[in-house]
Amino acid sequence: MAFQVLLLMVSLYHRPIYFDDAWFAEQAFQFLKFGEIRTEVFQGLLYYENKLHTAHKFHVINGSVFIALFGFSPYAVKAVSIFYTLLLLCFFYVYGRQFRVFQYSITLLFFLLFYLTQNFVLEYFYAYRPEPIIAALGFGSFYLIEKSLQSRNLSYAAIAGFLAGLCAFTHLNGVIFMGAGGLILLFNKEFKLVLIFSFASILGLSLYFFDIGSQEELLYAYKQFRNDPALSEDNFTALHYITKLVDEHKRLFWDYAEATMTICLLVALLTSFRFLHDKHKNLLYYTLSLIVLLAVISRNTSSQYYLLYMPFVAILSVIAFEEVYLQKKAIVRWLVTASLIFYFGMNIYLNIQMAFAKEYLLPTHQKISAIIPHQTKIMAPLYFVFNEIDNYDMQTTEVFFLLNKKKWQSSSNFFDFCKKHKREYIIIEARDKDKLLMPWEELIKGDKNYQYLATIDKYTILKATFSLQASTNK
Repeated sequence: MAFQVLLLMVSLYHRPIYFDDAWFAEQAFQFLKFGEIRTEVFQGLLYYENKLHTAHKFHVINGSVFIALFGFSPYAVKAVSIFYTLLLLCFFYVYGRQFRVFQYSITLLFFLLFYLTQNFVLEYFYAYRPEPIIAALGFGSFYLIEKSLQSRNLSYAAIAGFLAGLCAFTHLNGVIFMGAGGLILLFNKEFKLVLIFSFASILGLSLYFFDIGSQEELLYAYKQFRNDPALSEDNFTALHYITKLVDEHKRLFWDYAEATMTICLLVALLTSFRFLHDKHKNLLYYTLSLIVLLAVISRNTSSQYYLLYMPFVAILSVIAFEEVYLQKKAIVRWLVTASLIFYFGMNIYLNIQMAFAKEYLLPTHQKISAIIPHQTKIMAPLYFVFNEIDNYDMQTTEVFFLLNKKKWQSSSNFFDFCKKHKREYIIIEARDKDKLLMPWEELIKGDKNYQYLATIDKYTILKATFSLQASTNK
């Protein structure tokens, strides 16, 4: 356990900044500044600069709180996930102790080690994504469902429902906790608890629409949802959601870290399904409900959503493994031992890799800021919002890519696009070259409207040759 904590602490220092860290952080910054969720760096795309109705709203609100407390930086917003992961660990401890899900106290400690060794968990422990929030609130909802079934207490069902609704307020994929919670209560024939849970969860979900105050805004919200660049036309067909059930294995085996957890679940079900069904029926069917519901409603099989039900997969696996070591034959114990060796070996290896993967973006951004006059209009990679968001009128290169991806603009020339949007400086980096639809050699040379200015680390800077005033007059 101490080794894992040490690896985690080492990994936090100059952990690479992810695209989503910057994307959501800018939304949180704007919410704190204007009181509504918008994104000025995506200006020109679906009126996002006015209001972003498709945001992961409770996630963004949490980020704005941390920015208010600690200032705008990647470290401040990444701390949101630390807070909610620690909250999830508290829920684990309380649930494990109160419901005696493990036969020995030491197994609870082993479970915490098992969960905290998972590379996928440690990666998102320090990433500003909504999944850690949903995982914590979702597990809290399940814990209170169990309490309500144990005591027939309506208050527990109401709070459980509201937490499930908050999951959806955080990210619409969180509705799986509303569905799974209702199904488990229905399965137990607790119809009064179902009604209370459902009402409270809908109340929590209704918060998602807090920023829609007129018919016009409702229309804009529909347009943004319907034309979301992350979606395709296939996402709006019934066949898409039916066939996605067949593809869920892609999420479960996305990469080595996810595969190790999935293998543990499969071994647990293979060796101990009857035990889990008899002794932990609610946990078993709640977990399976989450997996099926996410497979049906999510827009794709991206691995980050695995984190929503990973706590339940982990706890089921350890409960089953404890039973195997206590009751089963030697050959079955060897199977479990082999899966655990693979699990810990692979995840420790991945954690060591993660711990020593470093990135030093902020000093580079400061060097760039020193040569580009403040308050000018720039086109830059999204990462440049850290910590230059207040210094420039910034538009991200991602807008150009998305508009072309959706075929929403006539010209695919990047420099023409920058001139049209009156960008005085362009900052580009090689990893974005495919998105800008030009050979890298041509991009860094510029054209008649933009000339090469400087190269700082991995960034190339171009300066406009035209007069902004003349461009405005045209």
